[in-house]
Amino acid sequence: MNWDILADIARVKKGDYVLLHTGGIIAGIFEVIEDPLVDQNLSHLFDGPNINTGNWENNWNIVTSKIMSDNPVVWFIPIKPHDELYFKEISMDVIFDCIAKGKLTSLPQRLRYEDKNKTVKGLTSRDFEVILELFYNYSNNINPPKISSSSNNMIPITFDYLTNDGYEKNLEALMVYRIRSGTLSISGVQFSHSNVLNTVPLGYLKMADLLTWDEINGKIINPWIWELKKEKIGWNTLKEEIKKLSKRASYLNTFFKPSQEFFKISGVIVALDFTEEAISKFQELVTPIGVLEELLLVKYQGAGPNVKFNLIANVK
Repeated sequence: MNWDILADIARVKKGDYVLLHTGGIIAGIFEVIEDPLVDQNLSHLFDGPNINTGNWENNWNIVTSKIMSDNPVVWFIPIKPHDELYFKEISMDVIFDCIAKGKLTSLPQRLRYEDKNKTVKGLTSRDFEVILELFYNYSNNINPPKISSSSNNMIPITFDYLTNDGYEKNLEALMVYRIRSGTLSISGVQFSHSNVLNTVPLGYLKMADLLTWDEINGKIINPWIWELKKEKIGWNTLKEEIKKLSKRASYLNTFFKPSQEFFKISGVIVALDFTEEAISKFQELVTPIGVLEELLLVKYQGAGPNVKFNLIANVK
């Protein structure tokens, strides 16, 4: 649960806009004015290369005790109200109606069976503009909420490391952070996408680990869909992961409603390592594989803040 939360928080950075919704409404649009923070008295539970995720139960007991006895704020994302759309609200029914009519595509419904983790989702810039317009047209003024929280006891969260036991959600948090911050290097080549979603529902009961893309003038540019594996994988496992990745990628046309001129989908499988057989048979594949026009195998190695990623093979 800790890394589930942190993998979501890693996707947020200063300058983002966020929608806050509760009780069936979106309560307003806010700007993130500082990168995420963590209670300094609890930071040792989440930061540093020597964390043992096998001890999460004890760690969570410490967090629970802290919340009950002292300050309820563990993680903190400083925000300020949007200049014009703070004390306004939109019923989620309006949003769902727009989804049903195809006006919104990148705000998946948080259905119980599709998204058991209730992960935080993100929008394409085009869909953000649609929701912005909805606020102007449909929302009503409401009384401002009472907010009483402080960041005085908070320090920056460190996402840029991997625990020694290779916990998969920790890998997800690290990948999200490095992609979003522009610090991901694969075989020495810098990789950066401005949009990063994690645990994305693509198809019934099907979740993609990561989905990344760029946007230029409202057009979606070369989305990448990622599968993360904490272990070394052989050919049989790799073959099944490629099938699942291709199936999930087939939903991206619906998710984005793209301009086909720029819409080339790349698939990436990140793992601790790949067997020689897996690499050999992978290189014999012929693309496109379904809608995937390019497919990459990436190996990670190391722990702590020195995790490195290397391109093992790709077909395109």
